[in-house]
Order: sequence, then C-alpha cells, then structure tokens
Amino acid sequence: MLLPMYRSRFREYGPLISAVDICNRTESELFPNSQRQVSPTAWTSPLSSPFQNTKFETFLWDELFSVACELHGLSYMLDLYIRQRSKIGAIQREFFEDTFAGVQHNLISFPYPADTDTMQSTAYYRQNCWRLAAMIYLNTAIRAYNPISVMVQSFVTKLIPSLRLSDLPMMWSSFPEVLMWMAFMGRSVAMNESERYFFSSLLKQGKSLLNLNTASELEGLLQPLLYREVVFGGGLSMIWEEVNNTL
Repeated sequence: MLLPMYRSRFREYGPLISAVDICNRTESELFPNSQRQVSPTAWTSPLSSPFQNTKFETFLWDELFSVACELHGLSYMLDLYIRQRSKIGAIQREFFEDTFAGVQHNLISFPYPADTDTMQSTAYYRQNCWRLAAMIYLNTAIRAYNPISVMVQSFVTKLIPSLRLSDLPMMWSSFPEVLMWMAFMGRSVAMNESERYFFSSLLKQGKSLLNLNTASELEGLLQPLLYREVVFGGGLSMIWEEVNNTL
C-alpha cells in the first residue's frame, strides 16, 4: 500500500520547481501575491531532467526517475551551500527538508520484493537495485551517517541478491554506467569482506568493459549521474586500487 505524503506548499500541484530555481529566484517570484503554495502559473515551462545524459532516464521507471532528479537537486543545494552559503536561506532550507522527506517517502513506498502483490520480474529487480543504491546515496551523500549502522548495512546486504536477480549480463550490455553507479554505491559502504569483493568484482568487470584506466575516469563516469566529490572523492583511489587487485 502506498504511504500517504504530508502536504507541502512546494508540492501542492506537484514538484513544479527545480532546486536551481529555488536557489536563484526571489520569494516574490516563488510565491506571487503572497500565496501560501507555489502557483502553477508562476512557471512557464515543465521541469526538465537535471542530468547531463539520459542514463538514468532510460533505465528508471517514472516514479524512480523523479526521485533521481530530486536527489540531484539535493546534491546541488548541498554543494552550493559549501560554495555560496548566502544562497541558502529559510525558503531553501524548507524546500530541502520537503524534498528530502519526499525522496525518502517515495523510496520507502516503492514495493518491496516481499510484497505479495509485487510482480517479481527481472525488470522489477533492476528497479529495486537502483532503489537500494539510492537509499545508500541518500544516507551517505545527503546526510551524515554511520557507515556501520544497521540501516545502511541492510541496504548493502539486500542489494547483492537483487543484483543477482537482475540479469547482470543484460545489464552490462544495456546499462553499464547505471550498473557501475550501483556497484560503486554498494562498495562505498560495504563492510563485510565478501560483500566488498562482490562489488569490487562488478567494478572490475565494468572497468574492463568501459575501458576505464584511472580513478579519475571512473569518477568522470559517476559525476554525470549522482555523485558528490566531497563525500566519495576521498575513498575513490582506495576503491580503485582494490578493484585493480581483485582476482
């Protein structure tokens, strides 16, 4: 059953505003005539994808692609706060909290494999893999976390069987960049040795398939998707070295 979402003045008519607009428009532009909710008439064009490529857009179902776009917006706001703290005021903070809650709500509401009415197809497991990787991203790149927490490690543990049920050969042939992103998310927080080996083996396979020769090239693959250098950059070289040493 889909959990209900609380009402938000930014979502009264749907997610009409991008994080870029929220950080670069005045309050009077966002809320004309002191309206409580953002008016649909305040925006002349629909939201467009914030990504530099269509890797997620072609892979994800609509409900999860909207989550990917909002995760991109949250990442943008956090990185902007580091560079230009003055850009983040009360309205931006409210929007950030609303978006965070909306993303978490939609990821949790996505059907679990154990749900009796869920069609457990290969296509479903691919989406579930991305959902689990997105939960890792939400709890690592977007908010401070404890990498050994039971919650974060449970996402890692659940991601592995879901990946195995997603037809990995077909994933490599059709969506190698997305699979690399999911494997990197898993490896970035995996603590168990066998789990680390699983994700490192996937990354090594993708490294060969995509002809990646340096850690910088791996980072270049991840950046157009969902990636924050301030969070993942420090461990990237170590992961790359481990991938190179994986048998």
